[in-house]
Amino acid sequence: MITKTDTTIPFNKPFIAGNELAYIHDAVITNGRLSGGGSFTERCHSWLSQNLGNCVAFLTNSCTSALEMSAIMIDIQPGDEVIMPSFTFVSTANAFALLGLRALYFLIKGLLDRLVYLSIGLSVILIFIGGKL
Repeated sequence: MITKTDTTIPFNKPFIAGNELAYIHDAVITNGRLSGGGSFTERCHSWLSQNLGNCVAFLTNSCTSALEMSAIMIDIQPGDEVIMPSFTFVSTANAFALLGLRALYFLIKGLLDRLVYLSIGLSVILIFIGGKL
């Protein structure tokens, strides 16, 4: 339990403020697991639908699952390209790679200024490739 005298935020330590343990117990007894798709997921779907104007809400167990579902829903085809930041989790790219998509990475703003010799190196590579063509 975290007390008011603690000055640091513990990493990955659960904070119990109310009924969390009872809800976990209920989820395990009802579903036999703690992952999504159980009674709490259904309750959350209903709450979101009612409070957001009868919209259809769908919860996923991870952002990776949500990315993969999004790609399927917008009908991206194998070989299509997906642009993503160069500094990302590998699961981000993996969600698209599993569908046969090509990942294109871009540098985060301001990072290019720190790579002093990148423009010279790219110029040399492009001249070399141009000479081979």
